[in-house]
Amino acid sequence: MMAHPPAAGGAGGGPLAPFVPPGGGAAATPAGPTAPASAASAPAAAGAPSQQGGAAPVMAGTSGAATAASLPEPEVSADLMLARQVLDGLVRGTDASWNTIDSGFVNWAVSVVRTQFGPQLVIASSAGGGVYVPASVYIPTTARIAPRDPALPMRWADKYMGWRRPADVLAGHADALADRASGVVRSALVTTAEGPRPAGWQDFETATLRSILHSPGSVPVLDGAHQHRLAAIDLDLAQQISTVGSGASEVPVAAVITRAVVEAATQTPAAMIKGSPVSSADGPIQVAEVADLAFLNELAQGTPIDWAAYNNEVAQRHDGNATIPHLNGPLDLDDSKDSRDARLLYIAFYRTALIAELIRYWQRPASPSLADIVYCAVVSGFGQVVASTLSTLERQCR
Repeated sequence: MMAHPPAAGGAGGGPLAPFVPPGGGAAATPAGPTAPASAASAPAAAGAPSQQGGAAPVMAGTSGAATAASLPEPEVSADLMLARQVLDGLVRGTDASWNTIDSGFVNWAVSVVRTQFGPQLVIASSAGGGVYVPASVYIPTTARIAPRDPALPMRWADKYMGWRRPADVLAGHADALADRASGVVRSALVTTAEGPRPAGWQDFETATLRSILHSPGSVPVLDGAHQHRLAAIDLDLAQQISTVGSGASEVPVAAVITRAVVEAATQTPAAMIKGSPVSSADGPIQVAEVADLAFLNELAQGTPIDWAAYNNEVAQRHDGNATIPHLNGPLDLDDSKDSRDARLLYIAFYRTALIAELIRYWQRPASPSLADIVYCAVVSGFGQVVASTLSTLERQCR
């Protein structure tokens, strides 16, 4: 059973890299780009009160508000403040749009885990088993995406594919770290998805999307403290892509990579079970359809493109599931047949949605986002195709 889209390159088990909190002073140097002191630009989220002591209770009677105001504010740990701040930025950066994965409605969770190597800042989303990051979101350069943590085996989080509570992914991440290293402390965990409190955390909060978006704040931008989603899963590849340039210089490289990936995707079953492709009412599910390749041919020939028609056709594939994989996610994290089957369907539609997202970057043919095209290719399981295509292009340029 294919429990997760193939990861692109690299193996797990790398060393734990320390995290330097914004304004955290002297801590061990992180592995990767170092963020300046203000690692997140958005202010702390105005989320729901902590289950370990939020706002002071208002007592009954006309003087209740005054009594509450006179009570001292509860102390909030630096780790909880940091997790709130990062969650705020993730929520504000998420751009809901009908033609993106799950219509752009993504829940988030952020944790701070303390280890003997220093504190770790970790994030997870409710899409792609915690991996998926929408293109509009820039994450702190010092943050790790939980399922891609190099300190853990590559496929440790397979069981979370299709699971909609990212806090459970981060709780599982902390448990997996504790199994491999001593001295792991579950410090702070905040999330936007309702659910039971994970065991063992010093601080835990749930903040609704509405409470964050209805409070003052700003959207993080791509700067020295925030990185593109491709850099968060493969920094070396992101740096390689950055040498291509931007705008018109990206077009020929993006075109070659897009065609190579879509050609491979039309020949690849989206998921397998007992040696056979997972099927829907439309038959076996391929990662991409022959219609996608035909559409790319029209683009290459300069034919006027009806993007609305293309988007509508994709949205109706597989009974409307092709770009909304969460409709098929498992209801439990167990290994029952029902959960395994649901997980496989989720994987299949998640991969097809990523290819549709990749193709849609050509709605701006003069400046497609090469980094986002590569991100979709890698996360959908075609990182090796990207690597070999780039190698071929480099040889041709010598």
